[in-house]
Amino acid sequence: MKIECSIVEFRGARIVVALPHSSYVRPGVGDQLMLRLQPHYPGLPIVLVSTQPGTVPSYSTFDAGPLLASLSVDALDLEVIDLDRPAYDDSELPF
Repeated sequence: MKIECSIVEFRGARIVVALPHSSYVRPGVGDQLMLRLQPHYPGLPIVLVSTQPGTVPSYSTFDAGPLLASLSVDALDLEVIDLDRPAYDDSELPF
């Protein structure tokens, strides 16, 4: 599973904005998705955002309303995260 994500700064905090399919932007499956994303962005809060009209706009474990009010999805510098591959682990040197 691949998801487009971006790290944004909001009021001095770094936050991950993830753009999954709208079916993941809700409690339950959204929580599981955020757990799978966490190793790719350790220590950063994650907000799931739907870009499809007529759907719930976001899901997170914090109040993301102020962030979303100032967010332009079109302006995000997105990277694709492949959740089927392990997150990069820099705790061991490759040599």
